[in-house]
This record gives sequence, structure tokens and C-alpha cells, in this order.
Amino acid sequence: MKEASDKDDAEEKVLAKTICKFQSLKKELFELSQPIDEILERINQHEQERVDKLYHLKHEREQQLQTVQRLMEVESELKRENEALKHEREEQQQTVQRLMEVESELKSQLLNVNDYIDYLNGNSIRTAV
Repeated sequence: MKEASDKDDAEEKVLAKTICKFQSLKKELFELSQPIDEILERINQHEQERVDKLYHLKHEREQQLQTVQRLMEVESELKRENEALKHEREEQQQTVQRLMEVESELKSQLLNVNDYIDYLNGNSIRTAV
């Protein structure tokens, strides 16, 4: 019986030592894994920052493209309006020219009428200005 008891004691000591070694290994592995977790967390953080930056860059580029497109549309509208205004100005200049010609002719006719009235009234004929 003593042999069985000694054998059980020996087996208990071996098991206790083995358990202690396992616990020690687990503690070492846990300590080693903490820096890995920290590194992984930093990697995730840097990755997220780059993803956010890429999103903002794409968004900015899209806004720039929309702005350029709108500017091109506005430029085109301004060119059309400018052409329309040029055409309108040319028409107005032609109208002014015609009005000046009509005015000149009316002045001439008015002078002729005044000369005729003076003639009828017995006054001398004035020279055309």
C-alpha cells in the first residue's frame, strides 16, 4: 500500500509540475500576445485612416469634376448670351443709323418747308445749313 501511496504521490507531483508548466506557458504566451494585439490595433487604425482619406479624396475629386462641368456649362451659357447681345447691339446700331438718316432727311424736308413758307410770306429764301 505504501508503494501505491508513493506512486500516487509521485504521480501527483508530476501532474502538479505539469500543470504549473502549462500555467507558466499560458502566462508567457499571453504576455507575448499583448504586443501583437497592440500592433494589430495600430495597423487597423492606420488602415481606417487611409480608407477615410481615400474616401475624402474621391469625394473631393467628384466635387471638382462637378464644379468643372458646371463652369463649362456656365461658360457656354455666357458665350451664347454674349453672341445674342452682340446681335442685339448690331441691330440697335442699325436702327440708330436708320433713325439718324430719317432725322437728317426730316431736317432737310423741314428746312425746305420753312423755305417754302418764307417764300410764300415774301421773305427771302434761306440757304441750307
